[in-house]
Amino acid sequence: MSDLMPYDEAVEKFDPVFGLEVHVELGTATKMFCGCSTVFGAEPNTQTCPTCLGWACPAPCQWSTSWASRARSGSASR
Repeated sequence: MSDLMPYDEAVEKFDPVFGLEVHVELGTATKMFCGCSTVFGAEPNTQTCPTCLGWACPAPCQWSTSWASRARSGSASR
């Protein structure tokens, strides 16, 4: 592995950038962009519709409960 750049040279040449991906489970009765149920333990692939499957034609809408949940979590993170 002689083609590796020495550490000091890499630090001088590049600025490291780190990203953070966060997954949360909202306490809502439906999904965020459609009215499909989110009941735990349901049979696989039974709580879906064209919107949550990502089909091209249906227009998604965001439910007001999801907006309220995001507002509370944003306020809590300050």
